[in-house]
Order: sequence, then C-alpha cells, then structure tokens
Amino acid sequence: ANMTYHESSNRLLTGGGDGRLGVYDLRRAGLKLENLSDQQEDELLSLAVVKGGRKVVVGTQDGIIDIWSWGKWEDLSDRFPGHPQSVDAMLKIDEDTICTGS
Repeated sequence: ANMTYHESSNRLLTGGGDGRLGVYDLRRAGLKLENLSDQQEDELLSLAVVKGGRKVVVGTQDGIIDIWSWGKWEDLSDRFPGHPQSVDAMLKIDEDTICTGS
C-alpha cells in the first residue's frame, strides 16, 4: 500500500491491499473519499502522478504497472507488464519518466 499527494488538485491518492485506487479531496475539512476505483486483480503497491497530472501509474504485486486517466477512476485505461517482480517502489523522475523497484 502507498499514497501520493497531487498538489495542483489538492488530492491524496491511495493504493492498497484491497486492489482499489482511492482519491481523497483535501480541499474540504477532514479526509473525504471522493472516488474509489473498481477492484483490481492485484494489490496496489506504489503510485505516481505523471504527464502533467493527466495519468496515474500504479505498481502491482504481479509486476504490472496499471495506468489510470485522471478523473476516470472506475477502471484503468492501460497496463504495462514486464517487471520481473512486484513493483514495490516508484519514483517520478519527470513527467515522462518513472523509476521502479522491487
């Protein structure tokens, strides 16, 4: 499980063992769940916001990187397989580059 903060939208994004991506609106008092994705097949371990806030990339236990389009939280828009192990860590280098680790 992991979380990241998207400053320009004032949103907290979370990924967890239940396989769901959560989006929390921090503009309101308290921590209010704004959106929750459909349950994915695997645990969500790491995440980053890229492409100028248009995409959210999420590392899974199966070594797949799931990709969501911002604002379309129900289901992911793409998947990028090929990581040899789980994607436990993710670091955004710039808007087009992430570094991942197991």
